Amino acid sequence: MPLTLFLLANLAFAPAQDQNPDSIGFPHPAYPVLGLRTHLPTDDQWGEQSSWVSLSPSWLNANGTLLEADSRAALLERVANSMTGGNSLLADWMAATAPEAVTLNYRVLVDGAEALAGREMFPMGQAVAFSDLIRNACILDFDVEIASGSGIFDPIMGQQVSGSSLAIQVLPVPGNGWTAEVAMIYSKRLEGDPIAMNYAQVAGKERLVSRIAEIGGFGWLTPQAAVVLDLPTVGAGRVTLELVADSPAPAGVIALTEQVAWLSLPQLARSSQWGAMVSTWEQERAVWTNGQGDLVFEGPDAAKAASVAMQAALAMLNPIQFDLSVQRIVGGVEGERSDMQVTILEDTPMTFAQGTIRDALVEWDVEVAQVARLADPAFADFFSGWNGDLKGRRLANGKYEVELDLSFTVVDVSSSKIIRLAAATLGETGYEGNVPSSPAHTMEVETPELREVRFHGTYQSDERGRIVLIRSANSILGEGGRLRIEIQMSQP
Repeated sequence: MPLTLFLLANLAFAPAQDQNPDSIGFPHPAYPVLGLRTHLPTDDQWGEQSSWVSLSPSWLNANGTLLEADSRAALLERVANSMTGGNSLLADWMAATAPEAVTLNYRVLVDGAEALAGREMFPMGQAVAFSDLIRNACILDFDVEIASGSGIFDPIMGQQVSGSSLAIQVLPVPGNGWTAEVAMIYSKRLEGDPIAMNYAQVAGKERLVSRIAEIGGFGWLTPQAAVVLDLPTVGAGRVTLELVADSPAPAGVIALTEQVAWLSLPQLARSSQWGAMVSTWEQERAVWTNGQGDLVFEGPDAAKAASVAMQAALAMLNPIQFDLSVQRIVGGVEGERSDMQVTILEDTPMTFAQGTIRDALVEWDVEVAQVARLADPAFADFFSGWNGDLKGRRLANGKYEVELDLSFTVVDVSSSKIIRLAAATLGETGYEGNVPSSPAHTMEVETPELREVRFHGTYQSDERGRIVLIRSANSILGEGGRLRIEIQMSQP
């Protein structure tokens, strides 16, 4: 059930943060990461995998900032230069069109208890992150250093992160509210047993285990109305994200002069329809624009034309409510349902994951030098749980269509094998000198078993906005197991 957000009215908050690319916000990584960094780079150095199971915020591979002042100034300057005496108005125009920050109250709840809460002012267009974390140093892997007749293992240190973090990028919707892209993660480190390597040369690597929950998507904010994203009880527990905007709605059309009007539609500028809409407006009058979604209408009744354009644009930013339930059916008996409730913008992705991450010893590399040999262990991370993404839209006939990619995975790392990579050798004396004896290199390697059931496709609802999918799940539930997915879509 949605929870009423407690407004943190007694918390002081600082002014909105500067739009500095160096302060772009990311949630903390779900997977263990190399070194002791406090900020996450775009590409994680540790392996080639993502830092998260499902999260992929839109600013990950961009500069992270929209609605930049330089871009807005360049647009207004072009308009001013086309007018007699326009340059004298430029400073006033910049002040009038500056996007205002929004105050957000936010909470992350785990099984009803607060894991992260705050009240902050968010600048428009910049991804900002907040967190409450514990970072545990850990051994990720080993390097091998060898030379003639000698060898040693060099531990590769990293960190495993527990706690909650929330990254948000807010954009104004003129006259109505805001869109907020969120990337939230909750993780909890669990104690792991030592990984048995059965190799006399190296020992002491603990298995790294974490429970995680991730939510990412585009929400619609209006003043004082709570937005709730709710993940079911799987792995880390029931995780809920709540947001409330505590600011007046942003300004709509701004009349700069009698024949010049300003409008900013940054969320719509990210859609595939943006170019066609601008072309339509340009056929009717002079329209200036930039790559950030800022628009200047020029000519008689410019403000009226901008208002018409704003209404047409807002009609395309439709929120859709999703109620997604998962039910296990074993031996014909229906089990408990897990329900996820979210409201996101039409045709924008929603990503989610909940489950457990653990590493396993999956390989041994071989390093050799003159009269020296060592086996170098290699580890890999595995996720067990459910994860996926969905994107929905309303069709002309009133039904809904959803693009769904949802996976249920179970990973078992309990099985292993003993392998021998090299036989014992006797010492000998040759033309190159004395060659010492060497014991047999026999060690253990784990053989993880991965079981997965995946729902992937584009599905259309019935007249009530309902989709039901049932599929066999023998691999994860046993013989005769079934998974039942039900999606209910509606307008909030």
